[in-house]
Amino acid sequence: MATLEATSAIEALPLTLLSTHLELSNYTFIIDAISGNFFTCLIICAGAVELPIEFGLPAANGLTKLGYLNSRAITSVSIIVPLVTPMVPVMSLNLSSHNLSKHIGFLDTTRGLILADSTSGVPFAVLTLWACISSIHSELPDAAYVDGASEWHRFRLSIAPLCCRR
Repeated sequence: MATLEATSAIEALPLTLLSTHLELSNYTFIIDAISGNFFTCLIICAGAVELPIEFGLPAANGLTKLGYLNSRAITSVSIIVPLVTPMVPVMSLNLSSHNLSKHIGFLDTTRGLILADSTSGVPFAVLTLWACISSIHSELPDAAYVDGASEWHRFRLSIAPLCCRR
């Protein structure tokens, strides 16, 4: 309840257990102080979630197609690589990512931070979306193919909406 009290009431020496005058000015001060940072953080979080999904969905679709080729070696390697990738220490990648960000002009920008944060989420997104896409029956994209849809349209209109709604 101390956050709802005025500053003068908090600093008063005869402390009281229950306050008689409550005000919200402390909250408006905090919200005004962090509002710019909050919206920047919201943009970075949305981008760091969206990019792995955008890159992971086509990659997972490709992994699913490799599974249909019945090549266990290729499928196993393509599943193990995303599992091992997050085990690489982040500090070993910082120097190269710093130099790359400086070279392409993303250093100290929101775009650079979104790119740096989203790279660690891509392997997890690939594995998660691969499990989702592999649970879709192959008859659905085959029916779209019979209806005349191209490979891109089968992915975009039948597989991606089903995977993103689950």
